[in-house]
Formats: sequence, structure tokens, C-alpha cells
Amino acid sequence: MLDRLGLWLTRSPLWRRYLAQSFPGYVARRVGKELLSAMVPSPNAAPGSLIRSRVGRDGSPSVLLVHLPFPANRRHKRVVPIGPAYLASYLIERAPSLHVALLDAHVHNLDEPAILREINARHWDVIGLSYWTVQRSLAARMTRALRETQPGAVIVHGGVHPTLCPADALETADLAVMHEGEETLLEIVNAIASGRSWCDIAGTAVRPPKGGLSLVSGVKMNPAREPLDLDSLPFPAIDLLPMQKYSTPLHIVGGQRWPILGSRGCPYACAFCASPHIWGRRVRFRSPANIIDEMRHVLGRCGISRFHFWDDNFTINPRHTRDLCQALIAANLGVQWVCLDRGEHIHRNAELLPLMRAAGCIGVEVGVESANPDTFAHINKNQDLEQSRQAIDDLKRAGIAPLYTCMAFNPGESIVGYYLQKEMLDEAQKGLPWHNYFHRLPFPVYIGQFATPYPSTEFAAQVRENSLVVLDDDEDLFHHQINTIPNSLLDDVPVRTTDGPLSRDHLTILLLGTEAALYREFSLEESRRERNRRLVVAGRYYRKFWTACDGVRTLRMIAQELAHTQDIAPNRSYRYAALAAYLLGQIGGLRSATHYRDLRITPKPIAIPLAARLDVRSAVLAAMRSG
Repeated sequence: MLDRLGLWLTRSPLWRRYLAQSFPGYVARRVGKELLSAMVPSPNAAPGSLIRSRVGRDGSPSVLLVHLPFPANRRHKRVVPIGPAYLASYLIERAPSLHVALLDAHVHNLDEPAILREINARHWDVIGLSYWTVQRSLAARMTRALRETQPGAVIVHGGVHPTLCPADALETADLAVMHEGEETLLEIVNAIASGRSWCDIAGTAVRPPKGGLSLVSGVKMNPAREPLDLDSLPFPAIDLLPMQKYSTPLHIVGGQRWPILGSRGCPYACAFCASPHIWGRRVRFRSPANIIDEMRHVLGRCGISRFHFWDDNFTINPRHTRDLCQALIAANLGVQWVCLDRGEHIHRNAELLPLMRAAGCIGVEVGVESANPDTFAHINKNQDLEQSRQAIDDLKRAGIAPLYTCMAFNPGESIVGYYLQKEMLDEAQKGLPWHNYFHRLPFPVYIGQFATPYPSTEFAAQVRENSLVVLDDDEDLFHHQINTIPNSLLDDVPVRTTDGPLSRDHLTILLLGTEAALYREFSLEESRRERNRRLVVAGRYYRKFWTACDGVRTLRMIAQELAHTQDIAPNRSYRYAALAAYLLGQIGGLRSATHYRDLRITPKPIAIPLAARLDVRSAVLAAMRSG
């Protein structure tokens, strides 16, 4: 019931504005948070009831695909797990006799005992775990537990981390599936069904038999598999997904969205991105007819008319983009969609934008990343800020909302760089509504992703040379948690731009930003009392931090000093200090005593909605009362 209510509310921008700006809206949001925090699967539910299955022929192998949860799970997007859904549909189409099942432990918010309870409701011949690097420890723990409860099951790891680091996966798994898994998994299951060995299957890594040849880090790497013809793939298995649970709204207009891949791959080699290692810097496209058939399929099965293209670069092939948009217009499906692209592509292909708009495009995410010229030399994006500005202007002229993806804490960043970034984004935002579905805060202070050293990336290889790593454990290694801070920022010298103590407005912004940014420290799993306690601790820290920004001490020195005097863990002190520099730098509360000294910087007033103020009011007052 709550899922359906949430979907209904997200369809209306008026409701969104009301919830953000009114006192009754504040009350409704607070009650809603309490209800969500209490939503856990009933212990009385029958084990296995959350697993959705397509039952095959008696005696045929059974395959369970599991999408693992993330840390601070309720904070994460409720998006369709497109990888496992593709794998399931491929198995069902190519091997109709199989029993194929899918468990989305993420969307059901299952903890480890609950996941095991669901899986162990029956015996499985093959169990596949799909995960990112941030989930690798959870995957290992689950696999060790399943060894005890599912004897004889072949446990397969796949997804981003097993592709990048198969040796990690094989510490516990039988096989690691790398890159595209559809054909590989089918061959694994067929080998098991026929009693053949699965040790030499292309596209996998396995542990070599005793005395066998160890090729890479104790792992036998089988030959890579030829890339698939994407039009040959069946559409993701909607019938195995609890569609009412996927409530993440489309960025601009709200409403449930469906992720769609019109292509796979990216030719670029950005230092922070793992895509080149997953797809080999090659781009493959689906035909426009195949993409539109999937949209029709989704519309017919679950009524979703809003789509999010997950292609890395939507207009990289202008002819393909043109053909798709013309086909969409001819199909007259009444769909709305957003996509991702590089600024240089958008500007180079600006003549396509009116056609995209006519085909239903309402927004494009532009990878701005940073507004600091010193950062571009480190991230290998091969794109400058002017190209992003041009792309944003082109989108606005075409009536398409520009959406900006930024990445904080890349090497080369400084406090003034964040002020310049806000200047640029504020200019881009002129004349446009504030898209609350996209931005993490309900006012123009920008919190993007945080630079994360994903395995195999250039950033990861050089991170300890350029940055301080602040990982408490593997579960910090994702882009909603500050996990690295560049030395360039830590060695910067912050200085206040106004006299006097930290203002109530600035403290309010800092606390709202802290909760919005640090997923693990402020999860919905905790009670409101614990959340407020954490906010008060953060608020006291920020007051001391503000006083310490005297234009003499570096950010690193301040963080080290406050870790000691405020009695908090060093990593948390570094995170708070870096986040304060990021947010106060944007709004002109802080500047650098060493960089851009001739740049005129004045504090920017921020209109904070009433509901947002009320949300942290008690913590702000408690922090300001403290000494």
C-alpha cells in the first residue's frame, strides 16, 4: 500500500513542492520516514515467498539469481536490476525446461538472515550473485553461508566486481562470470545439467585444480567470449520482478521509470570509470525497432511510459540517434525519457536536440564532473568546461532540461573550485525549475557523486599518490560516501569570508548536506533519535571547524586537530572537514587563502524551504547551544 502511495505522490510536481515547502508537508515527510524505517519483511511470511520463479520441467536444473542489497539499503535507488533480469530472460528463452528464479534482496530490503531464509526455502542447483565492489564482502559472507545450507549447489559470481577482480570472487565462488553473462551462464547451466565440466567455459574465471597451471593471481582465466548481438537478447524478465516496489521517479516529472540500454560500451577512458574494462572501449547498438519493441513491451506489461536510457553516450552515433527518434515519433507511444551524454557530443550534434524533444526526451544528464580547470588534467575526460556550457545552452534552447552530474574530491580540487562550480551551475539553472527528483537538496547547493577508486581504473592505480583514502571498510567504497579526499584540497588553507560565529543558515545547510551526502552514517535503518544525535555531533564539529578556518591552518591540519579535540574517528573528521569545505566553498562562506586570491567571493544567500529547516531544527539548536 505504501509503495503505491509513494508512486502516486511522485507523479505530481505540485505534491513534491508541497512536501518540500510547507509545515504539513514536513509532518507528512516525518511520518513517512518513520513508516519507511519500520518497513521490514514480516518474519511470519513464508520463506521463499519473495522469490519470483518461472517453473520448468520436473527434474530440470534450478537456477536462482540474487541481486544483493547495498549498505544503508533504504537510501539507495529502487531501480530495476537490469543485469539479473536480462540473465533470467535469456535462460528462460534458450532453455525453457529450466526452473529460473530471481530474488531482488535490495528492493525488499533484506538483511543477511532474511536472504538466507529466502534462498534456503528450497534447494538450488545454481545460485548466481550479482554485485558491485561495495557488496563484495557481503557476497563472500553469503557464499560461505550457502556452502553450509546448499550443499552441491554451484555458486556463480557475476557483475561489475567479479568482472574487474575475478580473483576476489573466487576466494569463495566456484566460478566468476566476466563481462556479458547471458550466453556464459547458459553454457554453465547446460554443462551442469549434462554432467560435463564447467572449468573451461569461455567468459569465466575458475580456481585451477590442484597442481593445475595458475595463470593470473592463482586464477585460471578462460578465453573471452565474443560480444553478443544485442538485438538477439530477449527483453528483461518483468514477470520475475516485484514491479510495484521500484518507485524511483524519473528525474524531472516523477513517476515510475524503466531503465533501458540502447547500447553497451563506451570508447573513452576516463580515469574514474570502470566501463572501458568492462566493455573493452567498444560500443554496440540495438536497432531502433528493437528498442521501441521493448518500450511497447514495458508499456503493455506494467504501464510504465517513462524511460531512463543508461547508454554511456546517447548521441555518440548521430545516425543511430536520428533513426531512433524518428521511429519513436512514428510509433507515437506517448513516452517520456532522459539520457546521459558528453557535452562535446551534445554541442556537436545540437541539430538533433529538437528531434529528441519531439521524440519524448525531457532531460539529458551532462557529465560536468568539475568546474576546476586543475582537475581536468587528472581525470582524463578529454573535455573542457566550455563544452559543457555550450551543451547546456543548446539543451535549454531546445526545451530539454539540462541535468548536471558532478563529482567531488577528484585530484586537483580546491575550495575556490567549488565556488566556481556553483557559479557555473547557477548560470545554467537560470530560467529553469529546480528539479527535486534529481537534486539531493531542495535548494541550489549541489551534491554530486564522490570520486571512488573502483578497481582497475586509473584513479584507483594512482589514488594513494594523489589522495587520502578514508575507507573504514569495503562498504564505504561507493559514490554516496566520501571515501577519498584529494591532497590538493587537504593542503588548501580555508579562511572565512565573514566575521562572527557560524550562522544558523550555514549550519542548517551543512546538516542537511551531511545527511544527504553520507548514506552510511545517516541511514533510514536508525531511529530518528539516533539520527538527531549524529546530526548534533556533526553540528558541534562544524562550529569548531568554522572557528578553525583562520587562513593559517590547512584543511588537513584542522581535520587532524578536531579528530582529537572532538573525540571522533579520524576518517569521520576528514569526511566532515572535506564536506564542509565543499558546501561552504560553494556558497562563498569559505575561500582559499592560497588559490585564486584575486577572485572576488561573497557569501551567497540560500532560500531554505520551511520543511527542510524544520527537519534539522532541533539538531541545529542543540549544536548552537553547545560550547
